[in-house]
Amino acid sequence: MKKKKKYIDGIFNYCDSWCERCQFTSRCRNFAMQQKMIADEEQRDKANEEFWKAMKAATGDAMEELSQKAAEIEDPEPEAMWNDDDDDHERMSHAEAGRHRLGTLSWRYSEHVRRYLSQYKNFSALPCEAVEIVAWYHLFIHVKLCRALMSRHHEKQDEENYGDEDSEESWPKDSDGSAKIAIIGMERSISGWMIIGDQFPEWSDEAKRNVKMLIKLRAYTDRDFPEARRFRRPGFDDVGE
Repeated sequence: MKKKKKYIDGIFNYCDSWCERCQFTSRCRNFAMQQKMIADEEQRDKANEEFWKAMKAATGDAMEELSQKAAEIEDPEPEAMWNDDDDDHERMSHAEAGRHRLGTLSWRYSEHVRRYLSQYKNFSALPCEAVEIVAWYHLFIHVKLCRALMSRHHEKQDEENYGDEDSEESWPKDSDGSAKIAIIGMERSISGWMIIGDQFPEWSDEAKRNVKMLIKLRAYTDRDFPEARRFRRPGFDDVGE
């Protein structure tokens, strides 16, 4: 007797896509693939969660020490800063945000890392996941800080034009959310460089320089966006509730 095929060829091409009410899901290859993708995604999410926990644990004590040192960092010279409060036009451009001290310092860091990584044709192949971390975030930090600055400027303009009644209580500020994810990127990058410095002695000096730049940038971001760390990111900051 001919063995019955598990999947019916092409059955998913002419269905109503209501898998929850379908009597043929066990014989549909498309449904089976979707279920496998869901399982793979859940497994990947768990693995990624464990990865970031391990990264935090690996550099936890050192990060605390660096955080204490950050409090000793002095503000930059006044001429090194661009004060958006002095500009009364309604919208801030990305270029203008880039002239703020946060934009300037984050761009300097990103260019420094870019030039360093450009020495390697395929830096992602280096045997260290920490390299992948610093490569991923080196431009991300600058982009998010510029967005935070632009959003803050727009929020101030809105308060002047429309008033700020209940605004702080009713609406989380995009500027704080953008600054928070930039801070997270900085802290992950700091951890990455610390691990790189430990695993690759020839990169030790470079790692120390970048950690120092990021610590300074994080200190300035905390001062310019004092409410950022309290911003609740949907999903990410609701774990355990």
